[in-house]
Amino acid sequence: AGADLHAMRALGGRAGAEAFIRRVDGLCGAIQAFPGPVVAVCDGPCLGAGLEVAVAADFRVAVEGPATVFAMPETRLGIPSVVQACLIPGLVGWGNARRMLYFGESIDCAMALKWGLVNDVVAPENLEDLIRQWEEKIALTGTNALRSQKALMREWEELGCGREGVEAGVRAFGQAFEGEEIGRASCRERV
Repeated sequence: AGADLHAMRALGGRAGAEAFIRRVDGLCGAIQAFPGPVVAVCDGPCLGAGLEVAVAADFRVAVEGPATVFAMPETRLGIPSVVQACLIPGLVGWGNARRMLYFGESIDCAMALKWGLVNDVVAPENLEDLIRQWEEKIALTGTNALRSQKALMREWEELGCGREGVEAGVRAFGQAFEGEEIGRASCRERV
């Protein structure tokens, strides 16, 4: 769901608040740094720090139902949304991000899908099938190529797609030819 509001009230001022939010950032950073794809399954309220954890993942799937909602309600509590909330504009666009971050309103699964906050919405009974399909697709990729692509995606998030981002891509492409995955059968299929 998100951070415990009672625990947040007991943070004890600026130092406690900054220590808390650094722990949230550390968790999200570990998800982002994990070398393989990470899927966040959102089944129920996904609020504040919970949504930051979800957007730190590579993919987000929402389990269909009235309880699955998404919000960044911090401004309603007198604090700004921070750390991995900075990823939200890249997913939903700046206008929708402003709506989420300024107003603190909840959106449902359908809106989250329409805005691009989640990659898919699935009925509870179809969740395992969807995850299995994604696993099968991932299994067709080269392990090193996938790790390199994930690292490159993170660089693009940080650098943008200007010259620095392009150069990071050039380096990653060249490094791929130093490995043994080039020419692997599943990698030779036409895209």
